[in-house]
Amino acid sequence: MKVSKQIRNIAYGVSDFEKLQSRNDYFVDKTHFIPALEKYDYVFFIRPRRFGKSLWLSILETYYDIAKKDRFAEFFHDTWILRHPTAERGTYLMLPFNFSAVRAEPDKVEGSFESYCRIQIHGTLDKYRSYFPAGSVESIEQEQSAHEKLSALFKVTSKNNLSLFILIDEYDNFANTILTSIGENA
Repeated sequence: MKVSKQIRNIAYGVSDFEKLQSRNDYFVDKTHFIPALEKYDYVFFIRPRRFGKSLWLSILETYYDIAKKDRFAEFFHDTWILRHPTAERGTYLMLPFNFSAVRAEPDKVEGSFESYCRIQIHGTLDKYRSYFPAGSVESIEQEQSAHEKLSALFKVTSKNNLSLFILIDEYDNFANTILTSIGENA
């Protein structure tokens, strides 16, 4: 009897877990680390470049996203966590930040950072609108700065027992770019 196995592609540079899984690309399953992460309130990953940090954050975003909980088996087929889900699976509103989108020019970095943060907060509010009490999204959106929007978001989620999961990727990207391209005199 002939056994036919499909050869899986190695998706170099792909950090989008859902895309990787939908194409059935090969990746090293590290989902068995998820239960260990749940023991901590804050986790900070530092690893060398091209080590899979962005893909790992994408896995966590997909796993914990309340809006994706009904698609768990679709996204996590062939993974350890599919057979061992945790109680926190699919219970969070997700607020992802990827600071590589911030312009790394000294005279533009502050405005770009502020604008990017407001855009991400707006995206989260829009995505999870149905989870918020009536009028609260509009109230948060009326705040001007990203700091004020975040503060209002934290108050609303806390008051209404909503769990917010914040992911920050490329936290030092714009600072490193400025330092390497302009130097310490910037």
